[in-house]
Amino acid sequence: MTIPKTLLFLIFIATLSCASKYDSSWHKISEGGFSIMMPAQPTKNRKENGATTFRLELNGETYIVTYNLMTTPEENKTDQSLDMVRNGFVNNVSDGTLIEEKRTKINGFAGRELVVESPKNNQVIRQRIVLANSILYQFGISSPKDKQLSDNGQKYLDSFEILSK
Repeated sequence: MTIPKTLLFLIFIATLSCASKYDSSWHKISEGGFSIMMPAQPTKNRKENGATTFRLELNGETYIVTYNLMTTPEENKTDQSLDMVRNGFVNNVSDGTLIEEKRTKINGFAGRELVVESPKNNQVIRQRIVLANSILYQFGISSPKDKQLSDNGQKYLDSFEILSK
């Protein structure tokens, strides 16, 4: 009699461990060589320069992911390209100040994690940038300065994947 109960318990545990951390309200964006999960349906906008942006405002946080074709720099110039993107991003944030920067790799591609503060707008922006397969990906979340990043915000940031190499 204990064997079936043990077996049921193991099946239950296996089911829990395989359960998705995203409930049915989350939407998967999968195009342009990447995928990312967003906690609700975003709006999509394609700009004249070829950049595609998905944007979502939810519970005081703004989720944004943008991708566009970029000339792939020579291998030793990737850091310079990421520096230029970082500088442009910080300069475009109203009264923006770079608070933190970390070099990272996303699916093996060079990237940056940034934290930018905008005292004028009372916002903190957590931005990630990666250059992969001649595509520049930028995704991040903006939230009030006095509010910690929500669990949804962290799940969103952690869900980004490059789909092909």
